[in-house]
Amino acid sequence: MIKDKKVYMELAKLLCEEFQKKQGAALLANLTKRNMDALDVSKEKILSEIREELLSYQDEDGNPLTEEEKELVLDLVRKDIWGYGIIDDLIHDKEISDIKLYNAGNVQIKRLGKRGGCDITFEDDKDYNRFITKILERNKVNLGTANAIQTFTDSDQSDFILRITVLSAIVADSKMTLMAIRKIPKEKYTLLDLKKAGMFGDTMP
Repeated sequence: MIKDKKVYMELAKLLCEEFQKKQGAALLANLTKRNMDALDVSKEKILSEIREELLSYQDEDGNPLTEEEKELVLDLVRKDIWGYGIIDDLIHDKEISDIKLYNAGNVQIKRLGKRGGCDITFEDDKDYNRFITKILERNKVNLGTANAIQTFTDSDQSDFILRITVLSAIVADSKMTLMAIRKIPKEKYTLLDLKKAGMFGDTMP
């Protein structure tokens, strides 16, 4: 039975950390960038091994995880290793065009042309910085005094090309690293899609 999702997020995080220790940062840095056809095999092997590990986990009542619970944890693992972790659903939401991360407790989005907050927060500053570092390493981007503002592109997602700009904590007023993500759909929207998104007035036929 599915309980508080945070329980499964913690388990997925633990499994990802164990995987990272076993494989090393070098492999993780190349998981989504090059030789994707070959890495897809590795991906399935990794998930198969993690599924095997889940057999040894039990809930607080001593019961083994159900298939539904295993699939939930594996989905969270996929998002953490190959996707964008807790903001992965925002990345693939067709109604959202922009995502801005200001700090652990402030994630802003632009949905259907309107800016606003969302209910997603990181655990703490350490968790937030870990996320930022992972995205930078995955995309082979260095952030430092000489290059405090970096813009790069992630074209590996199935539905969107991501234009990402990162502002180092060194120059940010908040002293936190900031990240802005502009989503460019790989499949161009039709006029009807744009109308539904509120981009036209009621006068459009």
